[in-house]
Amino acid sequence: MDEPSSETDPPTNQFGSLNDLAHELASLEDLACRSSWRSIIDKVSRARSLNLLTSPHDHLIYLTYNVLALTKLRRFANASNEIDTLDDFNSHYYKYENLPSVLPEPVWLDDPLLSSVHPCSASDQARELP
Repeated sequence: MDEPSSETDPPTNQFGSLNDLAHELASLEDLACRSSWRSIIDKVSRARSLNLLTSPHDHLIYLTYNVLALTKLRRFANASNEIDTLDDFNSHYYKYENLPSVLPEPVWLDDPLLSSVHPCSASDQARELP
């Protein structure tokens, strides 16, 4: 068996904590672990009203926690309405190319081998699954 090369770079973690992924994500996770569903709904509402959610992934994360909290509180109609607020995932709002200042550069752009076979390339999308 081949031994791993000592010259390979270790994977980098550009996100040091959950809060680097989304605004106050660690506190949302803590509230969920404590089953504080009403507090989650309040926190999501406050973040939305103060315009603290600046990127699509912030909105998706907060929407997910809100839907989870509403479902746990058996407010299924409200949870369904929340899901209905989502845009089509193929819309320009969720495209990386439209948000270069918000989202970090993907790793595959740095590697010529990976960039040529990126899963979202036109040639890959044209192929059908067997």
